[in-house]
Amino acid sequence: MHHPRIICPQKLAPEGPVGVSSYIMKPVLAFLLLCSSLLAAEDFLIVQFTQRDDGLIVVEARNPLPIPGTFVLSELSGGSMDGDIPFTAVLGPRDGPLPILTIQPEEGRRVRIRWKTLPGDIHAVHPDENHLYLFPFAHGTKHRVDQAFHGAFTHRGENEYAVDFAMDEGTPVYAARGGVTAYVKEDSSVGGTSASYGDDANYILIYHEDGTFGNYVHLRKDGALVEPGDRVEAGQLIGYSGNTGQSSGPHLHFDVRIPTTEGLTSIPIRFLNYDGTAVIPEEGSYYYAFHPGGPAFPVVLGRLLSNEDFKDHEAPVEPVERIVFRTEQIDDTVVVYVGNGFDRPARVEVELVLSGMEATTPRKLSITIPPRTERFLTLLRPLPSARTFRYGYRYTYAFTGQEDS
Repeated sequence: MHHPRIICPQKLAPEGPVGVSSYIMKPVLAFLLLCSSLLAAEDFLIVQFTQRDDGLIVVEARNPLPIPGTFVLSELSGGSMDGDIPFTAVLGPRDGPLPILTIQPEEGRRVRIRWKTLPGDIHAVHPDENHLYLFPFAHGTKHRVDQAFHGAFTHRGENEYAVDFAMDEGTPVYAARGGVTAYVKEDSSVGGTSASYGDDANYILIYHEDGTFGNYVHLRKDGALVEPGDRVEAGQLIGYSGNTGQSSGPHLHFDVRIPTTEGLTSIPIRFLNYDGTAVIPEEGSYYYAFHPGGPAFPVVLGRLLSNEDFKDHEAPVEPVERIVFRTEQIDDTVVVYVGNGFDRPARVEVELVLSGMEATTPRKLSITIPPRTERFLTLLRPLPSARTFRYGYRYTYAFTGQEDS
């Protein structure tokens, strides 16, 4: 396969990285723009098609990026060229314009060209499979994974190995890995669940030394703190999350991508967990960001809690003359306590009423509680398959040695 490497490719051609071009012997140009569902149709390289008087079509390109860029021709009909298809040309940082390809049209036929442009050098990608990425939020903070690898809502195709972190709009976003800022889009203020919002996502692309890209998506308008060409260190504040583009609510979409002849596509990665181990995020779980060198922080994760953690819990209760239930939520885990507000010991019979949830104890419980005291009852968690969930209680009580009330 022929891969000219042009170290150093103005624009009259399409506004976008992917195009279909058509010619009939004279410079008749028609383009169809194609774009991904997350990365908008940006002009990564600036491409110009010119038909000379002798009929030859000359393709020139210029690279405005601070990193290498790649032109890919994936389809040609009605003409011929030197080299195989897919044809690729790699341009150095901020290089060109210069010719990258010449096409000879066939007599009486319309020339059809399908092409795209990509950031990065398509032939110099060697993903470091041992690299552990930082979770892209502040050291010592945790966020829920709303959509993991292969997520049913949008993580298909090029987005297959993306991770969506639940974040309030304006949450600081940190670099998961060091590199060079390749591209920034921050001019959008719109978003929604429809695929029609796919081109409206604000994002930052950071180019890594192994040829991969960190892709931070759905940032708020003017939410980037870095510019193309800026060198970024792992754990550096780079922007603020938002809800732009195709999105069902405020969150940060993060993935690592490589340029291929098919486009920028996500690849599987692992993250650095709070305890120094490698972890692949799971949907519905919470994760702490750990930035090496940062201060120690307490780790409290709902999924790791057990009844044993609360077996000795006792707390005073106000004299309210009734049985009192209290809950606290740690991530998606609900801790349930029951208190005796009377001045006499009480035995409480409780039945848990659950929908879309499971308990760490039997649903029917009997517990004796001293006067004006609170004790632990159970832990509740949503079922993995539940889309909605709720909980409640039925109970009776009796004072020690008396009839039930």
